[in-house]
Amino acid sequence: MSAPAGYTLLGIVGYADCGGYDKTRRYYMNQVVHYYGYPYICIKESAKGMDPLNKLFWRPMIDPTVGEED
Repeated sequence: MSAPAGYTLLGIVGYADCGGYDKTRRYYMNQVVHYYGYPYICIKESAKGMDPLNKLFWRPMIDPTVGEED
């Protein structure tokens, strides 16, 4: 089975890479954006302007604090 255009196949789960975050765009579940160098995945439909730091709509795909020194 191949993934639809714009999706990466991860077994039976996939995501759509939408590139850099755009505050004028509405995002939907499983769409991924890049925000200040880190990928975030949308966990439910977001209104325009809901940036990836809003935990009600987004989750980081990697921990942005990993590798930071105290």
